[in-house]
Amino acid sequence: FEGYAAGTGPRYYKPAAKKGTPVTKDGIRELTSWDFVEVVQDPGSSVLVEFVSANCSNCDEFAEAYGTVARRVQELKQKGKSLLRHVVIARIDQSANEHSETVRGTPWMKYWPRGKKKRPLDVESRSVDFIINFLEEHAADEEEGHSAEL
Repeated sequence: FEGYAAGTGPRYYKPAAKKGTPVTKDGIRELTSWDFVEVVQDPGSSVLVEFVSANCSNCDEFAEAYGTVARRVQELKQKGKSLLRHVVIARIDQSANEHSETVRGTPWMKYWPRGKKKRPLDVESRSVDFIINFLEEHAADEEEGHSAEL
């Protein structure tokens, strides 16, 4: 417990690795216990996180759709779709990593809007089009709110 008292101990005891992979080929940022809070609380990013677990058949079924969401967000960013330029698509395997969020099953998605005081929103639909529209609507609201702050 020396590291804990010095503030250098682990935040959680069950991290799969120190840092997640920066980005997968689909454009999904893999998170771990070590970087979860840092990523979702970044005031310059809007973050959509999928919470998955090992041996979860529903997670396996949804993986392709979530990959499609990530690829479409990447494509829209590359086409100059400015609303989504701050959006990060991420995933955390909660069977291998601890986190402090309450999820009501797996797969589960939460969205952290861009800004200083971030509170996550649950995203309950599994439709690719719904998720893309959700991201665009919230990104537009965040742009308006950010412009008003300046």
